[in-house]
Amino acid sequence: MRKFLLFAFSILVLSSVAFAIEPKQVGSAFVDLKLEWDVQGDFDGSKMLRTFGFPNTSFQTIWLASNTPYTTEKDEFGNDILVFQWSENGFKDIELSVMAKASYDVPYVSGSAEDASKYSSSTKLVVVDDSIATQAHFLTKNAASDFEKLTRITEWVNNVMTYDDSFWQRQPTSSDVFIQRRGVCNQYALLAMALLRASGIPSRFVAGWVYSGKKWGPHAWLEAYIDGHWVPADPTYGEVGMLDGTHVVFAYGYDQLDIKEEFTGGLRISKKQTVSFIESASPRDFFDSELFAPEKVGSSAAENITVSLKNRDSQERAIPLNLIVPTQPPESAVQMADYPRRLAYLPSGGSGDVSWGVVFPDLKEGYLYNFTIEVDGFGKKQQAYVQGQAGLSSPLTERIILKNIESVQGDGEIAIVATLSNAGNANARANVAASLGSQSQEQTVLLQKGETRDVRFVFKKPLADTHGELAVTVGSNSFSQPFDIVEAENGVVQLSQEGFDYQTVALVGAGAAVLIGLAFFLWRRAKTP
Repeated sequence: MRKFLLFAFSILVLSSVAFAIEPKQVGSAFVDLKLEWDVQGDFDGSKMLRTFGFPNTSFQTIWLASNTPYTTEKDEFGNDILVFQWSENGFKDIELSVMAKASYDVPYVSGSAEDASKYSSSTKLVVVDDSIATQAHFLTKNAASDFEKLTRITEWVNNVMTYDDSFWQRQPTSSDVFIQRRGVCNQYALLAMALLRASGIPSRFVAGWVYSGKKWGPHAWLEAYIDGHWVPADPTYGEVGMLDGTHVVFAYGYDQLDIKEEFTGGLRISKKQTVSFIESASPRDFFDSELFAPEKVGSSAAENITVSLKNRDSQERAIPLNLIVPTQPPESAVQMADYPRRLAYLPSGGSGDVSWGVVFPDLKEGYLYNFTIEVDGFGKKQQAYVQGQAGLSSPLTERIILKNIESVQGDGEIAIVATLSNAGNANARANVAASLGSQSQEQTVLLQKGETRDVRFVFKKPLADTHGELAVTVGSNSFSQPFDIVEAENGVVQLSQEGFDYQTVALVGAGAAVLIGLAFFLWRRAKTP
């Protein structure tokens, strides 16, 4: 009997048909997926192709049809495996039609604690090391619930990662991703899963399809086990709990190594895939949102844009937001040192504000300027119109934001890295001090208007104490951020995960939604010269 080979599609042709749809305006969707394998096998004997069947869950309903008979098996993750077998020599065309109805505005998928426990430890790609364990502690400290922890981790991954198509054929571990901060959806998911597992929250890898806003493509996200249910989260698109309705699942695993097809050795296979919308519907209106912006501004004015939110649901929600400001022409661009995309956590029936600091451009005398400010939310868009005039008052303002704090741990030393941004309309000199155990260090940095800079402190091991503090002072104002260094406790699960990356076609225009997890503001009014 011939051996089976793990199949990373050698030739993959993807076509997609889509309307002009923005994913975050899709609450539910009816999707048509047509998958076709062109198989050439010039040898006698039985031939086989094993591929994933799309699961029926509370999030999606699936209808399957094929031109070739198949049987269905279950793998260790509960995935349906479609098994196609035949004996004829020569060319074989296998077609699978998938009709999927997806909506995440439904109860989460139930799960058992016993089953979820196997998604708690490190794997070959989801590695929980000391740096990741410490970062998880940074992000989740004082969170009100595991859902808020999931929201903070998802936002942080989206903040710090840069989408890089060159990673489609790579398989770095989460430890590598933590250092490199680059990747595609696989790497976004792996890093978030490692942070969740370090926080004691089981998480599993989800493979499927998603609409990017331009076309359909293969995609990866995750589900976290919280209070007896699997809660979805997409770190690439910055969504938690209620994902947009373009997410269609086909398989689960420990990590991407488990997402693989098998076929009989000696077969030559190419694959074509076509995905299209049949219909879609807008999200349910479950939260109130009100946008606040100044009516008039002067030259180089530093201002706040604020959205007030109210959760009308009886369960926790995470609401993705995106601030859009004028960027063209360059001389009229509005600068933003804050992350434009946020993921706002709201408890059941809770409310809260999300603010962005912006700086308007230099304005010429004798002209009136009109700036359109837009905030896009899940199923909502809001606009405000700001008038600019050079003669209006614009006090000089130093505004420093701590966008991020993290640790990178190596042999014999621990680095604490603070990312500072100047969101004011004046240059700012900041004194930055870090202490860890009995060691302390201090640096002074000058941040130009709009500049972002990493400030790095290196401490020697062993530590007398794992507690530390970062303090930032600008003029007479200061803030501090305590932190703790944590050692990883999770062991490595030895799994048989020899495979290839299922996802061989990069998403075009894949977005990344982000939220500031640690945002502190320093304001100091300087004298106008």
